[in-house]
Amino acid sequence: MWRLFIIRFCLIIIFLFSILFGVTSWNKIRLGNDTEKWVSANGTITKSEVIKNKIRSRVSWCTKIEFAYEYGGCSYTSNKLRYGAGCDLIKSTAMEFTQKHKIGQTVQVFVNPEDSEMAVLEKGVGKTDYFGFCVSILAGILGLGCFLPKRFLIGEQIKPEVSL
Repeated sequence: MWRLFIIRFCLIIIFLFSILFGVTSWNKIRLGNDTEKWVSANGTITKSEVIKNKIRSRVSWCTKIEFAYEYGGCSYTSNKLRYGAGCDLIKSTAMEFTQKHKIGQTVQVFVNPEDSEMAVLEKGVGKTDYFGFCVSILAGILGLGCFLPKRFLIGEQIKPEVSL
């Protein structure tokens, strides 16, 4: 009985996390796709560096790029490379962005015309967000296993009734 409870509990947790992760990924994909309609403005890179994050024995490399831009007669700053861009496990991948966007460089930025405080350096969506969304769907399907009958979850065999 406890074995079934633990299995179902774990599957429910997987299902709930898949929903949370899926909604987060979908929101990044939606926002990234919205940037395709944003207007361009001139900007200047004010910060460009790679930061090493170490959690236990795992190391990741985060690109920190900030830029200033003017839109509609007002000055703004942003640090959004693109929606979905984050840290990377490979240092050289993170370094590519800092080499492409050097401090003091004039760049084209893309500004949300409805909210000019929102701007990105690159339009579109990162590939990792599509991957994350697909993983969340697969985890959700796995999590739905909590609704399977008992015999599927713990492998009990149903013995046929023998009539004499």
